[in-house]
Amino acid sequence: MHFAINKNRFSHAGAELAVVGVLTLAAFLFRLAIDPFLGDTHEFVPFYGAVAAATWLMGWRAGALTAAVCLVSGEFFSPHNDTDATNWHVALAYMGYFGVAAVLVSAAEWLRRDRQEAVESAAELRETDRRKSSFMALLGHELRSPLATLAVGERLLKSGGLDATALRGTAEMMERQTERMTRLVGDLLDVARLQTGKLSLHPALVDVSLLVQEAAAEMRVVTEARQQRLVLLQLADAGSMHADPVRLHQVLVNLLQNASKFSPEHSDIEVTLSGNEGWVTISVKDSGIGIAPSQLQRIFKPFVQLPASQGAERGLGLGLPLTRELVEMHGGSVRAFSAGAGSGSEFVVSLPRGVAPSAAPQSHPAPAAAPGLAERPEQAQPAGRRVLVVDDNADAAATLALLLQLKGHEAFTAGDGGAALEVAERQRPDLVFLDIGLPDMNGLEVARKLRALLGDRAAVVALTGWGREEDRSRSRAAGCDAHLTKPVDPDAIDAALSLVHGGGSWQAEAAGLQRPPLPAFAAGEA
Repeated sequence: MHFAINKNRFSHAGAELAVVGVLTLAAFLFRLAIDPFLGDTHEFVPFYGAVAAATWLMGWRAGALTAAVCLVSGEFFSPHNDTDATNWHVALAYMGYFGVAAVLVSAAEWLRRDRQEAVESAAELRETDRRKSSFMALLGHELRSPLATLAVGERLLKSGGLDATALRGTAEMMERQTERMTRLVGDLLDVARLQTGKLSLHPALVDVSLLVQEAAAEMRVVTEARQQRLVLLQLADAGSMHADPVRLHQVLVNLLQNASKFSPEHSDIEVTLSGNEGWVTISVKDSGIGIAPSQLQRIFKPFVQLPASQGAERGLGLGLPLTRELVEMHGGSVRAFSAGAGSGSEFVVSLPRGVAPSAAPQSHPAPAAAPGLAERPEQAQPAGRRVLVVDDNADAAATLALLLQLKGHEAFTAGDGGAALEVAERQRPDLVFLDIGLPDMNGLEVARKLRALLGDRAAVVALTGWGREEDRSRSRAAGCDAHLTKPVDPDAIDAALSLVHGGGSWQAEAAGLQRPPLPAFAAGEA
């Protein structure tokens, strides 16, 4: 890093010297050309232009250096008369030259900085607007996904055709998706409270070891579903501290969720707790995808996201910023460490204890454990159309597949692009419901490969949380027959099934081939 900074400084200094040299040479040649026509009082005019230009281009140091070099180069020209050669006249001329040059450097530097600030402000406004638009699109996507699953689950419950196992699984699925929405909305509200200063802490004397164990118990449902092992180290000697148990629990769950999200299956997540008389340190270490050194500070900014592991929810990029703010509100700090891509990462939280380690903690209610993952009920596959549902949200895919089965169709699911192509090649579906935001491949690329694999005999429908006009245009260009935005009315599923015998996509329609008109999908999203 130090070498890189020195290299940049050297490059900038070289550019300054180059500008100074070019402008001084140009001023000298111009002075040489007009010297026969100059009077006794304007011999410095070409140099003033070089000084102003150097300051405007490279800053006040380049302007000052240009002024000095131009004055030296001016010594090559003899005075036009004997009076100009006297010492007092030369001294007066130099004083006037340096005075005018100082004014020019000051004015040019002020204008230059004012222009830079205007350019930077405009760029910052454009970046803010871009991030706001991207965040709103992402927020819509993240909220629509659980809403779509809840809407289908509601339709399943109303259908009355579920056995006890399917009914229990659907109810548990709806509970998980409700908790997901609650977490997203809660993060948004917490960010708003932090920005307005309305988020307050309610500290109590807590047992740190017990608090870590409670957070780990809640997260084991997630880690076991992903076949990850959660290892707790050195919990016995942590003692007690003053902290808001609810907010500290939120910090721990955020860090554990991140570790699980960015780690592969069959990997370990280590939680280490240590402390001394004044401080408690909590470390969450994983062996996942790692973090580039340039991103270690950036990841604590709102809405910044790194690519998650396969099958993991993306989220809004608010977990780590909230974690940092909550830790700092406790008077502590959180730091991220990673050797780079593929080397895992470690987050270390340091919190002031505030009490003696031997103090007895007050009890506080443990958070409710998250429900386990329900197994998908085995259903007989009735005759009908063959439908492939591609979605990295397992609940969403399984629920839609169950709805299709209840309607008499044969349904298959896939959680990523690679699996979708394998299932499509093996099962040859008539219709594919395709989520665009997949973990391993871009959904639009999957759509193109599905179109090449299945041809025009099958219909491909984008069923996604991305609903902007440019998103619909991209899916159309990728070969999708329609674009449905979550949450979609389940009646639109029936309308999508009518595309199976359409024998073409938007590309075929553009080529002049006849096909049935697209159905009027919910909310005009088709």
